[in-house]
Amino acid sequence: MNFLLFTTCDVKGGRLPEMVRLFKSISDSDEKSTELSFRHYVLLQRCSELPEEFADFSANNRIFIFIPNMVSLSRARNIMIKRAQLDGAFNSDGICAFPDDDAWYPDGFLDMVQSIFTSQPDLQIFTCRYGSDPQKRILSEAKQNQGFHLSDSCGKFIQTASSNTIFIKIQLAREVGYFDERLGVGARINGGEDLDYALRAFSLRDGKVALSREKLVGHRDWTAQFRGKYFSGSLFGLARSSHKSFCLRFQLLRKLMVGLYFVLRGEMTFLQFVLATRIGLEALRDHRVEVS
Repeated sequence: MNFLLFTTCDVKGGRLPEMVRLFKSISDSDEKSTELSFRHYVLLQRCSELPEEFADFSANNRIFIFIPNMVSLSRARNIMIKRAQLDGAFNSDGICAFPDDDAWYPDGFLDMVQSIFTSQPDLQIFTCRYGSDPQKRILSEAKQNQGFHLSDSCGKFIQTASSNTIFIKIQLAREVGYFDERLGVGARINGGEDLDYALRAFSLRDGKVALSREKLVGHRDWTAQFRGKYFSGSLFGLARSSHKSFCLRFQLLRKLMVGLYFVLRGEMTFLQFVLATRIGLEALRDHRVEVS
């Protein structure tokens, strides 16, 4: 099975060792499985040539794109998606994913994902959780189709979906299209781009969704420190898709209650909550995906 992967990295941002770790985790998975292949698009920001740290990972199935400036996370992903479209990468079968530069796949993980999709021909989305100490024991169980469950619950999906942990069939990714460039790190509205993309995929699917509550993808641990910072972006993603089901409308209302909880805890001021809510609820009337 083919994996179509997209990652961006600020070369001057100090994460080259983490990026090497990601490259190695993907290459190791490819070498250990005869049934797995990958095509990895990598956008290197503030860079004009391949860093020497990446010299061992410059195979033909890893496509490097160089830009001299910094762009938002959503813009970076869209640049890569457009290049992949021109290359015809979305015309094949397989699985699409968006690992961060500081994420990694534990030994056996991609093989496990492949096994899950192969065992469920009508499966279109798989997602799990991430952490700094991914659960390797669970990988073995999941490979035997014991470590995940099928679910149509948008609430459970929202709790697990992130850019590092969502894996969707390439055909569905083709329908979803682009990330909204109003959202994400470096954009006008901080955060929310991965939830927005995931919910659009969830709403467009005509097949099954598989979930695991276990931490299977490697990434620094989630912290509550940034909850208030990303509130408006997450609210925007929920608001855009809220008209598609009662469950999503309920999740939007729940998010507003969570925002008030942040105010009570001192994580946001009431004025910040009002401003963030006004920004987030823009998506109730504006469903377009902004792409430059």
